[in-house]
Amino acid sequence: MEETVGRLVLASASPRRKEILEHAGFGLAVVPSGVEEHIRGESPAEVVENLASDKAGQVAARLGQEGACVVGADTVVVLDGRILGKPKDEQEACQMLAALAGRSHQVLTGVCIVWEGVPRVFSEKTEVWVSPMSQEEIQAYVSTGEPMDKAGAYGIQGAFAKYVERIDGDYLNVVGFPLNHFCRVYKNLKEGRAAIFDLDGTLADTLESIAYCTNRALGELGYGPLETDAYRYYAGDGAKELLKRALAASGDTEGARLPEMEAIYGRIFQEDCMYHVQPFDGIPETVRGLKNMGYRVAVLSNKPHARTVDVISALFGEGVFDAVQGQVDGIPRKPCPDGALALAEQFGVRPENCLYMGDTDTDMQTACAAGMYAVGVLWGFRDRGELMDNGAQVLVDRPQEILGIAARR
Repeated sequence: MEETVGRLVLASASPRRKEILEHAGFGLAVVPSGVEEHIRGESPAEVVENLASDKAGQVAARLGQEGACVVGADTVVVLDGRILGKPKDEQEACQMLAALAGRSHQVLTGVCIVWEGVPRVFSEKTEVWVSPMSQEEIQAYVSTGEPMDKAGAYGIQGAFAKYVERIDGDYLNVVGFPLNHFCRVYKNLKEGRAAIFDLDGTLADTLESIAYCTNRALGELGYGPLETDAYRYYAGDGAKELLKRALAASGDTEGARLPEMEAIYGRIFQEDCMYHVQPFDGIPETVRGLKNMGYRVAVLSNKPHARTVDVISALFGEGVFDAVQGQVDGIPRKPCPDGALALAEQFGVRPENCLYMGDTDTDMQTACAAGMYAVGVLWGFRDRGELMDNGAQVLVDRPQEILGIAARR
């Protein structure tokens, strides 16, 4: 991984982590965080990720945003869902080792990389099997002093190695730092990778919302409601085109009442843009997974910008996406590639290093015109044939498949 080697600030006094990174060729400045290790999180993975974030965040804030890449990490041993920290004395070390002997347990390391002021957090898990140990063997090992500063009261790289039957996963993760995982994320951050998502039909199931608001607007103009499923083909090219198509289907083929319709729809949509809107299953985990891999993540929608921001904020909260762009004056709507290219430029990422995810012909045309990798999603508004006919380079049935594509590029 020579191409990833760079200069890091390590927010830890751990000699093991320092040694692992230096052997990999990274230049290091060590700045211990001084953070008190409070347990926060519903799972062991969340606990180590939160601790790593606290350490890296504290050092990054102290140094300021001067381009430094700050790395924080924390490792725990988990047995039967219970976290084993560092033993407070020899008696507790013996108790921990007796509990681990003859069984398997997990070692989790959380890592936070603060890159250009933005934290990227992930964790790695390794399963470890320990041989049975007699009380004499446990006491002899504890008497060496080696266990006293180590989570779970052992160090796999020391005298305890003879009691480790096997592991499933990254050996260096058990030592205290998942180097391979770190290098993959660091490489993505250094070279620049981005994932851009369409909103309607890609991130979120908004079909009912679009149909509900448009049908209400039609009703105020004296027209009857249209079938919800028809809106799969009316939506996707911006609000104005949506309303033109709905009016045409209602008999106003010339769009004579479009100005009235726009005013009514704008009022209704501002009030009820979240009607029955939910993210598709697996989307939040996929977005988080991409960020953990070092990808910048963004939203590009033909929905009006203010409503795009409202929907993303309501569904995902603040700060999940690195950028959110809806339709605004000055940026032509999709399939013009201007919006996608502007996001790539904002991130400092070459277009060919961007994944673009969408569910319509408009999205695939946008990706192709921008020179991005076009990923057609099959859970949205349109079908396989339309996506392939308009330039999809790959199709996915489930959001989690996007992570596999990102890992291979």
